Amino acid sequence: MDFTVEDFTVYQMQAFFCTFEIFQNIVALEKRHIERSGQESSIAIVSLEKEAVPVTDARRLERILLEGLRTGDPVARPEANSYIVMLTGATVERASYVMGRIDREFHKTYRHSKAHLNYQIAPLNLEGAG
Repeated sequence: MDFTVEDFTVYQMQAFFCTFEIFQNIVALEKRHIERSGQESSIAIVSLEKEAVPVTDARRLERILLEGLRTGDPVARPEANSYIVMLTGATVERASYVMGRIDREFHKTYRHSKAHLNYQIAPLNLEGAG
């Protein structure tokens, strides 16, 4: 065996960044958890508007997302100017608050950036649960 239990207990102090394919698998797993527990989770898509400097502002946004979200929240980058986040255990109302906090933190940290963040939030539905 090339791994131990300790290999799986390393604690990261930021959100979980993954590929979009892995993100989709995590969402499918969360849908199963929701079906069992009745708990709510939400999905948020965060996009950079046209005024953004594509590579620079995308990396800035990624940093704010990874440092500003909980360690169990997966984040993926499906397109060059957007990220998708699953907020585990968060209602749409709570997710809206979280994304507002991310927006404020981005503009507080990068005051000179002309980027505008646009986000869409939806509840994680059980339709098509895997």
